Amino acid sequence: MTEILASIWANKVVRHTGDDEISGSSQHKWNSTDYQDSISFSKLDIITPSQKLLARQLTFEIVPGKSLLVTGPNGSGKSSVFRVLRGLWPVVSGSLTKPSQHIDEEAGSGCGIFYVPQRPYTCLGTLRDQIIYPLSREEAELRALKLHGKGEKLVDTTNILDSYLKTILESVRLSYLLEREEVGWDANLNWEDILSLGEQQRLGMARLFFHKPKFGILDECTNATSVDVEEQLYRLAKDMGITFVTSSQRPALIPFHSLELRLIDGEGNWELRTISS
Repeated sequence: MTEILASIWANKVVRHTGDDEISGSSQHKWNSTDYQDSISFSKLDIITPSQKLLARQLTFEIVPGKSLLVTGPNGSGKSSVFRVLRGLWPVVSGSLTKPSQHIDEEAGSGCGIFYVPQRPYTCLGTLRDQIIYPLSREEAELRALKLHGKGEKLVDTTNILDSYLKTILESVRLSYLLEREEVGWDANLNWEDILSLGEQQRLGMARLFFHKPKFGILDECTNATSVDVEEQLYRLAKDMGITFVTSSQRPALIPFHSLELRLIDGEGNWELRTISS
């Protein structure tokens, strides 16, 4: 993977090492005030609960349309970045700003940020519930009506919702679930036992597509799918206007990102590179 990355990286590099020097042929200047909706790290230290410093003074901004790929060797702190983003770990020093969670109806987008873990949570409920989680059916119908039901003369909110969800299932190659005799939208099954990990991950991406956030935080969430399916999912997310922060070791995902954050050694050192298109 390192060789493939090296072949497509541009020469722009921001590097942070223990001596606090920034080096490279070009310096990035990040101005969070330029973008109302962005994810911004400012001199943020990532520290484990046992007080080990994994990344020192992370400073960069993720803006719409410029997705970020997080890489590094095992133990370097990749998952820790996502724990901080999800609020599972506190911000000890520095600052982290994230977009608001309001729905932008004019732009056709849902919430500001949505998280998809490696093993998506399968809730108790129907197939429909798996995709709309954590919304209730009533909340999901209202959202579907706002985003996809404009111009409808006779409003059937359930039909609008289910039609949209069927389109999403087809896009993640899970439409066959509706064709199973014991399934259907209202089947209440133990989904964690019924679905393989790859199917659960595709269902997690279906959840992302339903909520259609401005930013998707994707933590190894497609590593159990085939490469062609994975590429299709990322292509669809990009076409939907979702900007993503990805943790993955698969080279096939590199072209879908504009920046690469490499955590070097788990000792606080990191570097940020621009990925050439």
